[in-house]
Amino acid sequence: VVSTQKLGDNAIVYMSARNKEKAIEPLKSLTQKGLAPRFVPLDITDTASIVSFNDYFKKEHGYIDILVNNAGFAYKSTTQLSVHDQAKDTLKVNYFGTMDFTKSVMDTMPKRGRIIQ
Repeated sequence: VVSTQKLGDNAIVYMSARNKEKAIEPLKSLTQKGLAPRFVPLDITDTASIVSFNDYFKKEHGYIDILVNNAGFAYKSTTQLSVHDQAKDTLKVNYFGTMDFTKSVMDTMPKRGRIIQ
């Protein structure tokens, strides 16, 4: 999580995940730090989800100033999937999903905007 000390008084903090249940603890942590985070669902491997996310932000705020891009995925060592399938799934999220989502946000991000990877 980015240091909350650098956020201005008017900052609006959002958190996204495919599954809101997995976001509950991080949302609580941000709340304990004095923020009022909002949740918006997002699956960076799903084009419709990316479009929905961006449409929401364009409608509500017009743009995103700062994107903390920390989506990621990894298999546990106990998985039964082949290395090929593991690599394919991992690249789908960690590379292609991240690139597609980041590019979509950059299309509306102001020049002063920042992306933190």
